[in-house]
Amino acid sequence: MVQIVIHTFSLPAETGACSAKTTLDLERVPINGFDLLLPASAHFDIDMLNGSRDGNRVSYSSCHEFHAESELRFDDSEPAAGIATKLPEKPLPVPPLDVVAGLPFRLKLAEDVDTSTAAAGDPVRLTMAAPIKTQSSMVVPAGTVVHGRIMRVQRSYGVKSDVTVAIRLEAIEAAGQLRPFAGEGELPVQRFNAGVVSFTRQRVELGSLDAMEARDTAQLVAINPGNHHVFRAGTEMKWMILRPADSTIQK
Repeated sequence: MVQIVIHTFSLPAETGACSAKTTLDLERVPINGFDLLLPASAHFDIDMLNGSRDGNRVSYSSCHEFHAESELRFDDSEPAAGIATKLPEKPLPVPPLDVVAGLPFRLKLAEDVDTSTAAAGDPVRLTMAAPIKTQSSMVVPAGTVVHGRIMRVQRSYGVKSDVTVAIRLEAIEAAGQLRPFAGEGELPVQRFNAGVVSFTRQRVELGSLDAMEARDTAQLVAINPGNHHVFRAGTEMKWMILRPADSTIQK
């Protein structure tokens, strides 16, 4: 099987459409030594009663494979006489960096982010573009390394196409340790513009979907980026410090 096609005819008049067609193309993808049949692209075409045709295209590419290894042991043997046993020490949690929530700061990408290959789950390194200061002292110097992770890569098509990369901060390098570090990003000016529900004859303003985005992420947005866009190292992002809910970084 290489393709699935679904035709829908005689749609209700209130949809403003007479027929719809969905085509799903499949391909073999090697994963963990197996060739699995997965979607490669999807095409949705709908013929409207006014003679126009609307379409939507979705493609799947640059898939990333994630795996983990584990080992289970049952050590029931008694230790030899005269040999003391020592249980492995459990790492202690590292406390978050002692900073006041709400302080603004700016970060720069320490490396390029290529939207043609980037995927959710990829780590990303950033650096402080300027120091974080209070009225009495400098809390974090400029150039401090911050570790984050890509949470979403989304490309939208239309009159004004765009590509969005959402990043969440995880840790900061401080005093030779990785400490939990969280921030809330400043939303870009143009993102998730109001649209129209195409299956109805009434215009419905969708408004902003910013509230659906996680609070602890920030977005890089490129308008009309073309098929291949790279957010270059040095690109700045504005953030505000959040207090991490708990300590997840271990020594």
